[in-house]
Amino acid sequence: MTPRPPAALVAVAAALAVLAAGCTNDPGTTPTAPVSQPNTIPADAFTPDPQDADDRAAIQTYTDFIAAYNQVGQDGYANYMQDLVWRFTYDEYGPKLSDELAPRAAAGAHQTGELILSNFKVVERKTTPPIIVLEVCKDTSNFDVVLPDGTSMLRPGTTGRYLSTVEMLHTRYDTWRVAMATTDRGRPC
Repeated sequence: MTPRPPAALVAVAAALAVLAAGCTNDPGTTPTAPVSQPNTIPADAFTPDPQDADDRAAIQTYTDFIAAYNQVGQDGYANYMQDLVWRFTYDEYGPKLSDELAPRAAAGAHQTGELILSNFKVVERKTTPPIIVLEVCKDTSNFDVVLPDGTSMLRPGTTGRYLSTVEMLHTRYDTWRVAMATTDRGRPC
């Protein structure tokens, strides 16, 4: 991991960034949140350290994981083990994800729409083992898992925009893996 600047410097930079965010030359202009595109890292993703290569790599890996998740689902979940579980997960999250996707594959289901990520935030960095904890807004408003007869496999009320907490683990092979991901439906975003 890259060395961190002194805490006082980070605090001053953060305060200046907050002040600058509200500035505009046009008093009639209302600030708007950036719009993120699916499968891209939004400009606001790098909080609090935009220069940190580990932050960027962890966020990119999770973004790639969700892109693969969307593709695997749209293709009917047939290759979920090799395209998602083996490629992106670590430790306990692999079996958890497999338990979620195996029934979908067995039922012949497929995904419609996409999971869309926005508003990434690095909320914690752990050193042993090296983990970056992210909070991200996961939009499932346009997402469904549909059986061959056209009915949904999802429980009512499970779609919307909710905050997810994701632990990204840096492996000894210099790769990032999803070690844990939970969505809190009590925290809309």
